[in-house]
Amino acid sequence: GNLASYPNTYVHRSTPLSTSKFMEALGLGVCAAAGAYLRYAIHSAAKKNDLGLAGIACVNTLGGVVLGGVTAHPSLSPRFKVAVGTGFCGALTTFSTYSMDIVSLMEAQQFPRALRYIAGNHVGGVGGAALGYFTVKAIAKKAVKGKGPPV
Repeated sequence: GNLASYPNTYVHRSTPLSTSKFMEALGLGVCAAAGAYLRYAIHSAAKKNDLGLAGIACVNTLGGVVLGGVTAHPSLSPRFKVAVGTGFCGALTTFSTYSMDIVSLMEAQQFPRALRYIAGNHVGGVGGAALGYFTVKAIAKKAVKGKGPPV
């Protein structure tokens, strides 16, 4: 066959980005920038105050709380949940830094400290997610029954 018989295969057709998709991408980017900045600020403050690895444990716990709450909230739009969950929480929390911190502690043969760090991040992250999730669910349940603040 000739190229004309396969236009979708050989010819790139540009489609304009819809306003809706643009706003979704913009919201995701703004939330990601906010999450990244907050992670930097918390980690920097922890290092400055000789709190070592506490900054990373803090952002991972905070990210769990926020993501749990956003996930459980019945009135938030899917786009907002993506912007906050993927953008903000994704940029705020860090598995890569956490992983390298553990490798560094193990290389320095600081095994008890590495285990405490692992436990703190896991308990904090999962516990934070559960706290945010179940707290928002309980508030939403009361609001539906007319006994609590609007959600």
